[in-house]
Amino acid sequence: MVILLGGAVSGALGAPDTAPPAAYCAPAAVSTVSKAAQPPAGGFAPPKVTLFAPMLALVPAGPSRAARATSLFDHQTGFYRRFIFHPEFSLQLQKVTDQMPPRGATLLMAPRLYSRDDIAWQHGVDGAHSIHVIGTPDGPHYLFALAKGPAAQIEPNQFRSAFTLRPLDNFDSTPWPLSVIGTLDADLRLDGYDSHSVVDVPAAFLRECYGDLREPWDIAPGEFNHHDRAALDRLRIQMPTLYARLRPYLHLNNLLDEFASSDGVPLVLVDLDAQIHPEAFARFPHFAAFYSRIAPRVDVRTTIDDGAGHRWAYIRFNRGRLRLVFMDFDGMLRPFDAHFRPAGSPVALDALTRGSYRVTMQLHYTRFKLTFGLDDLTFITDYTRDPNGVRFVTRMPAAPTLVAPPVVRQVIRMLAEQFMSTMAEGDGGMKATFDWHSSGVDSTELTARWRAELSYSPMLKVLVPVADAIADAHNAAVRDDERRMGEELFDAFLDDYNSAKPRLLALDDRPGGH
Repeated sequence: MVILLGGAVSGALGAPDTAPPAAYCAPAAVSTVSKAAQPPAGGFAPPKVTLFAPMLALVPAGPSRAARATSLFDHQTGFYRRFIFHPEFSLQLQKVTDQMPPRGATLLMAPRLYSRDDIAWQHGVDGAHSIHVIGTPDGPHYLFALAKGPAAQIEPNQFRSAFTLRPLDNFDSTPWPLSVIGTLDADLRLDGYDSHSVVDVPAAFLRECYGDLREPWDIAPGEFNHHDRAALDRLRIQMPTLYARLRPYLHLNNLLDEFASSDGVPLVLVDLDAQIHPEAFARFPHFAAFYSRIAPRVDVRTTIDDGAGHRWAYIRFNRGRLRLVFMDFDGMLRPFDAHFRPAGSPVALDALTRGSYRVTMQLHYTRFKLTFGLDDLTFITDYTRDPNGVRFVTRMPAAPTLVAPPVVRQVIRMLAEQFMSTMAEGDGGMKATFDWHSSGVDSTELTARWRAELSYSPMLKVLVPVADAIADAHNAAVRDDERRMGEELFDAFLDDYNSAKPRLLALDDRPGGH
């Protein structure tokens, strides 16, 4: 929600990434929606209730749902603050962290890392070398420390993880294996939450994504008008503290567009187009220096689609300009085409029991007019939902395409091909799993697991300086600034939430309950 807030409004910065048609139209004849469409039609939420209403989805439906949701959130705010903004490492864990190779080289050098005896590995079956970590609240901080082994069970608000390397070959004649299986497992127990809330809260948020749902309708994406102003007014009135905190950071060109549709329900294209103001980071000098150094060189595009050209979302950060696009029909997500026109039926996320989607990324980093990066970095995710919770299983179907200056492109691609192909396809291929499930009465647990085969690729160290240029710049002082800035926004959100709590609790008095 916070990404929709902005500052001063002006004209567009230029043509959109994919040029829209001269006139926008729905896929069938357009019908007229009443100018006095109040309250919002269909599944859109009433405008004057509270933008915090999606928080009800944190807990299971039933009597006193708002009271239960606010009680849970109030109880957990201390955990959120410690875990996100005040992490601490024990001395032993900090030593292990310092012994690890630069972040850009960790995967490339994993087989060699496996054989280092100066790291406090725990030894397991099949030659596995592991590092186990436990996290727990510790006063005003959240303390991460080395663990002696995998914990049989974790308590509420505790975290555990394990990083493991296991050799795939017998390397008696070499100092390290040619390839290893790398896994990263993490568990976080958060009691009291509905195990479907990770999907249901965003689904409920879609009901809040609109301006005024009134004529005159937009005829093409990207024009700032009364629809955008109405949406910003709701944010400014209902979340004034957070709005004021975020306003200096963004120069907003567009927020959303509203169109008539053949279904008689207004169609909302959330089309956030904003330029980030670097000077607004002056109170956070380390982060400001990092952003000013890195942001002008970075272009990242992410498209989420169904694999057949129908997009669910488009996100781009292009040297300081931010785009976020998705389509909202009657409080449901709707696919769109390359021209931002409807391209299929809407979907209620909280009603889906299974499905799949594809994420395609392009990551470019330019320095001295030389561009390095990856194209067609693709992940396919299968989603399932059952009474016990939700699961996302992600795999990489093929190796991405390496981007490099023409003079070295062929050489670097030749060096990178084996490593990337092995990670994508070796030993069953890269796989990541995210689970949010019930683990007992009033007990919920978030589980994440990543696994891939990693081959030894010493020649690829020529690519490491590109990644390490970013990693080195993103140092502890920068991360401290990020946490201070994030905590300011968190405090602003809490201030608005506490002001809105009476309206939120009043939802329990509505006929029909929750």
